[in-house]
Amino acid sequence: MRHSGSQNRFARVVNFNAGVFPSEESYAPPAVVRTMPLSKDALHERLDGEVVACGPATWRMEVYGIVEGDSQRWIQLGLEGFDSRNLLVKLAYRASDADVVNAIQHWLAGSERLHGDILTVAECR
Repeated sequence: MRHSGSQNRFARVVNFNAGVFPSEESYAPPAVVRTMPLSKDALHERLDGEVVACGPATWRMEVYGIVEGDSQRWIQLGLEGFDSRNLLVKLAYRASDADVVNAIQHWLAGSERLHGDILTVAECR
């Protein structure tokens, strides 16, 4: 995880590349190389209701909305469970739902913020 340095009093931008944790034993790259990105509806279906764990704490993801751009997607979501959090995910267009879940798990392990973070997820290669 890398802090971009840009901060204001409302949000903190956090850049994250899901493929930068090869030394962790729990991390394994996706088994399938995706040539076509998931549709917006398929991505919503896979993420909404997904349970994310970090240590003994768990959260259930609630996808509020997905907006598509030319080369990226923006996912606004809430995490309900151990505590309530809100997050905006900037997702590389070909990144998968597994990339999002992995990035959120690492974000939860290193962030105490409840609201206002922007998490950037690049596709795993």
